[in-house]
Amino acid sequence: MNDKRSYRDIVLDLEKHLVEYNVHIVYIGNHLKNIDSHLNRLNERTSDCEVSTARAGINVKWIIRIGGGLFTILAGGTALVLKIFGVY
Repeated sequence: MNDKRSYRDIVLDLEKHLVEYNVHIVYIGNHLKNIDSHLNRLNERTSDCEVSTARAGINVKWIIRIGGGLFTILAGGTALVLKIFGVY
C-alpha cells in the first residue's frame, strides 16, 4: 500500500470514522429500544384482550346455563299446567 499520509492523519481519519459508526450504532440502538417498547405495549394489550375474552366466555356460559334453566322450568311449568287443565 502506497499511503503517504502521516500516522497522525491516519489515526485522526480512523477516529472520525469510528465516531460516525458510533453515532450510527447509538441511532440503531434507539430505534431498537422504540421497537421493543411498542412490542411490549402490543403484548400487554393482547394479554388484556385475552383476559377480557376469557371473562366474556365465562359470562356467556353462565347466561346459557341460566337461560337454559329458566327455559326448562318455564317449559316444564307450561306442560304441567296444560296437563292439569287437560289440554295436553
